[in-house]
Parts: sequence; structure tokens; C-alpha cells
Amino acid sequence: MGINMLLIANKSFTDPILNFQYSNGWVFQANQFEVYTLDSNVYLLYGLISINGESITLEKYFEKFKSFTDFEKTLKYCEGFFCFIHISDSIKIITSLYCCIEIFFCKDDNGNIIISSDFGYLVSIVKDRTIDLDYCKLFVYNIEGLSEKTLLYGIKKIYSGSEYLIDKGCIVSRKVFYPKINDDFIGTSSRAIKNITSAFSNVNLYLSGGLDSTLLFFLLKDSSIDFTSFHVGPENEKIDSEINEFNHLCETYSIRGEILFTKRSQASYTDQREILNNPRYVKLYDVDVTNNADYISRVNNPKNIFISGHGGDSLFVQNPSTKIVRDCIVDFKPILALKKAYQLAGLKGRNFFDLILSSLTKRTSVTTIVDWMPLKDTHNITNHPWLKNVDKRTAKFDYIRELIVLITGSQISMSKSSFNLYPYLLNNVIASQIHLKYHEKFNGDFDRVHIRNQATKFFKCDFFYNKRKRSSSQQVYKIMNYNNKYISQVFFEDKVFLESIGVDFQKLLWSLSYNCNVSIQNDFECIIRLAKLVIYKKMFKEL
Repeated sequence: MGINMLLIANKSFTDPILNFQYSNGWVFQANQFEVYTLDSNVYLLYGLISINGESITLEKYFEKFKSFTDFEKTLKYCEGFFCFIHISDSIKIITSLYCCIEIFFCKDDNGNIIISSDFGYLVSIVKDRTIDLDYCKLFVYNIEGLSEKTLLYGIKKIYSGSEYLIDKGCIVSRKVFYPKINDDFIGTSSRAIKNITSAFSNVNLYLSGGLDSTLLFFLLKDSSIDFTSFHVGPENEKIDSEINEFNHLCETYSIRGEILFTKRSQASYTDQREILNNPRYVKLYDVDVTNNADYISRVNNPKNIFISGHGGDSLFVQNPSTKIVRDCIVDFKPILALKKAYQLAGLKGRNFFDLILSSLTKRTSVTTIVDWMPLKDTHNITNHPWLKNVDKRTAKFDYIRELIVLITGSQISMSKSSFNLYPYLLNNVIASQIHLKYHEKFNGDFDRVHIRNQATKFFKCDFFYNKRKRSSSQQVYKIMNYNNKYISQVFFEDKVFLESIGVDFQKLLWSLSYNCNVSIQNDFECIIRLAKLVIYKKMFKEL
């Protein structure tokens, strides 16, 4: 067949007829892929989906079909997450946008394509370990999810939410289209959450003071799911308005709620060598719960699931793009353009006329450019199938782009025992929002107004407009201040590498000092990601 495929699956399996080899090595979750051999075909299946109100694995769903073609057609309508690989004379890979797994591929010296879910394994077998400097910049700017690039030139990443065909060395990818969902968001997400949580014994919710996790609280309650809410409190263990709101919500609706107080300790890179798939998983510090043995026990139990509101800000559009004004004008809707410009001006605290002028004349970017590492034009190195044929000047492009970046960085559950679920990233939940008109998602008073209105009417309460959250700037400043010396040491130890990717070292140190000792600036996330990248690169010396 001319294709040798290795895929990490926590099992060792060799098919003597097709000569496909599978090896151990998956480090994040157990029992990743189930393997089927039918006639001259091999099928690898991973995922959890819901069908007829029941949560089942992808392998059990596959068993219901006599035809591979029929099975493939239904995949895009499934709720849940999945990765499906079909090996015959060629290789076909189909994944949901949020698939909870990462797949990489490279070519060996004989031209064979090697596919693996363990990036570290591929690193150990490729001879050329040349670092891709473009990837390094993309990672620092948090847009590496838009590219197939990885840290090494010779290893590429499979786009999630795509269909790949690998045939005789030719690799073609295209977007997996999601259908329009007739049901509203609450019906779609409630059904998905109820079906998936049915596969676990205990359901737990991370409940903050924000809109997104509060909505999940009501979705769980409305679905009659027995769950426990956990709130991560401040390190000083002081009771603040966010904790008071958490207690009020749990007491009002008779839901068990626990406050978690934490402490930080410095993380050692030597303890993270198994986390090699992506530098974003590198930890600069460990966070330990100091007061709740029950929570620790739940985290270590594989029968437990923890639900988070992660991704809601992007899905519902917390920060509307001013490009919507230009979009309305291009669509010959000048009255709507003026209306949305007026609303955006009020929402963002900007001058009405300046906002209109900038939306028409400036090529605004959602990427924050830092002065210590310039970023060249990325159009030729970011080519995600979901962004093909989408006008880069539109608000829709920014919206899809942000979702891709978010989801690409959320594929792995870092808990080694319990399972983490992000409902806002599930296939049909995304589909229920992605087809909505962008301009309906905000007004002059509130962002995410469409979901606030829908939730208020459905659950008949006013919790969705009056939210209390701790200042994220204060939390970030504490993180930066805590890691000041450690990050400085990381940078000094690899100054040559930093300069090779275009970092102005003196400007970087000045910015680090300002973020850690004075106040948080726009480039703090880039600094943290740069530190993770340097630590990640250092891990490869051990391979």
C-alpha cells in the first residue's frame, strides 16, 4: 500500500495482513481509539456522541451501520466529539471541530506517512529537528491554531473540524460543514449536556460569577441532573461579592456548592515531559486546592465529569467587532450600519463618528502586536479550511477565527482521571450560534444580548444581566508578579533562541518588568506564551 501508519492508542496491535503497526504512548486519556478490521479496511474510532437520547461511544455508533458511506454522512449531525480514521488504499481522517484529541503526521526517510496522536513520538523518530521559526511567532501571538505548523518543520498537525484525504503522498483537507440547527441554543445545549453526562456517575460544575457558567448552572438544573457546583475562590480566602453570588445561587435553587481555596507552587519542567503535544499545556506554576478533600477525590475519579463555561465568551461574542459597521454598508444596509455603530459606540465607550471612520478606513486586526517581537503578514501561513473563502475584512472572519483559535487550544483534558467537558465547544452547540446574524448578538447596553434575553425568558429569572466577577486584571497581575523571577530566568537561559525568532531582548525584559511590578499591559499573554514556548523547546533535549 505504500503507507505506514503508527497511531498512539494505549494498546499494541499489529494486523498481519495490512501490516499496520500501533504502539503505546498516549499520555492524556486512556483507551483513545478502538480498532476495527473489515475486509481490507481498518477503522479507528474515538469519541462520545449522543443518539436517540443516549450517550454512546463512536465505536458503538459505528456498529449500527452496514455501510461506511452511510456512517460517514451522519457524522456531521452528531452531538458530541469524535475523531474517525479510515485506512484502505488511502487514509481518510474526519474530526469534529472540538474533538478532544490531537493528530499529527510526518514522512519518514522512505516517504511513508506516519500518523500519531503523540507528538513526542514523532519527534523521537524524525531526523531533522529544525525548529519552525514561523510557528514560534504564531504560538506567541496565539494564532498557531490557524496553521498546520508545529514546532518542527517536518511534523504537521491535522486541522480539527476537517476531512483529510491522504493518498499516495498527496494530502488534501477540507472543512466539515455543520448543518443549520432548527432548535434554539437552550434546547440544543441542554440535550447535548444531558446525553453526554449520562455516561458518568457524578456531574460537577465549575461555577464562577460570569454569564457563561451561570447559564450552564440553569441548563443542568432544568435537565434535572444531580450536580455539585465548585467555585475557585481568591487565594487570600476572603469572601467577596462573587462568592456571595455563588452562595446565593446555590442556596436559592438547593444545589450543593463548595468553595475551593488554592495556593500556587512553582512547576518544574522536568515533571512535564509527557506534555509534549503543544506548548500551551506547559505549566508555569501548579495550583493546589488546600481545603477540600472531596473535590480532590472527585478529580481523581474517572467516573466523574467536570463541566466548564470555557468558550462562551467567544461563542456568544463578548467583544463585538467594529467591522460589523462596514459589513452592513457593504450589504447595502446603511440604516442598520448607523444603528450598530451607535450601539457599539455606547458599548465600547467610543466616539460615534470615530468608530464609523475607523471601521471604513482602518484594516483592524484582532491580533495584539507587541513591540518586542514584530509579526509579519500571516496570510500565507494560516490557511485553516474553515477560513477559506471568508472575507478577511469582515466581522464573520474574526468570529470564526477566534472560535478556531479557542477550540484548537482546548482539545485536551488535562485531568488524568476525571473528564473535563466544555459544552460551548460541542458540534451542534456551535452550529446553533454560528449561523446567527452577527449584529443581533449585541446592543448598546449589553454584549451577548441574544443569549441573555433567551435565557431570561426561558428560565424566568434575572441572573443573566447582573453578574459579578473578580477583576481579571488583578488575578493576572498576581500571576505575573508571582512568576517574575522564574520567567526572567527562563528567558536568560535561552537568549540566543529568543533572538533567532526576532525578539528584542531588552524590550522584552522591560515589558516583563512593567507587567510584573507596575500594571498589566496588552502583551502579558504573549509574554506568558513565550515563556511556555522556551520551556517546551527545552523538553525536547530529553528525547
